[in-house]
Amino acid sequence: MCEPVSASIASLGLMAAGTAVGAVSKHQQGKMQQTILMRNAELVDMEADDIRHLGGLEAQRIRLVGRELEGRQVATFAAGNVDLSGGTPAAVVAQTAAYTELDAAIARVNASRAAWAKEREGENLRFQGLMARKAGDTAAFATLLSGGAQAAGAAYGYYGKR
Repeated sequence: MCEPVSASIASLGLMAAGTAVGAVSKHQQGKMQQTILMRNAELVDMEADDIRHLGGLEAQRIRLVGRELEGRQVATFAAGNVDLSGGTPAAVVAQTAAYTELDAAIARVNASRAAWAKEREGENLRFQGLMARKAGDTAAFATLLSGGAQAAGAAYGYYGKR
């Protein structure tokens, strides 16, 4: 059987070890949460790049469709022996070109707005990661303080009575 002093010292040692393990665990949890959030932020950044790229492709597609329409308009006017050098036929083709460019610009702006929103989401995830890391470190420190206080109280309870 252990003598009381040895048992008390062993108990304090186990309490300190448990506190240290708890503190390290909380620190590691914060680091892991930060890593996960940072990786999610990288994925969101890639989504933003994709959105911008797809917006550019959509603008190109709109231009191609617009040019096709202009070509059909010119062919239709030409088939009817309509002079394309001025007047209404030229205005129709010019208006089609203008609306095509407007639609392409709108596609680019919409993609830019969506990409901007994704970039803000990425920034938010990075900030959450930083806060998760700090929360883990704070929880680890609190665990150390709490465990230290408990150990001091236990030591005082045993040694202070003597």
